[in-house]
Amino acid sequence: MLFAKEVISVVEQDARIYCAKSEEEIAWVGRQHKRIYKLPMDSSASKILRQAESKSYLVIDEHGLTSLLKITEPLPIELIFARKIGREKSMLFRVK
Repeated sequence: MLFAKEVISVVEQDARIYCAKSEEEIAWVGRQHKRIYKLPMDSSASKILRQAESKSYLVIDEHGLTSLLKITEPLPIELIFARKIGREKSMLFRVK
């Protein structure tokens, strides 16, 4: 929940947020389901992020990012921050 609050505090109010997981928590904390999108964990993710609007963000954990990079071309993303939550590291990226 703390990570979701931090994401919402950093991201602009009209920004689109793509989530590899935990989208429900971010949507609930931000009280805006319309701008939260589930990113498919397959080869289409790269195309989706390349076509994303400016002011778009990606929320993903380290394991998900590693898995995604194995099946897609390099992603157009820039790390904003990473936080260790339990045993996993969750990250917020700005889509370039």
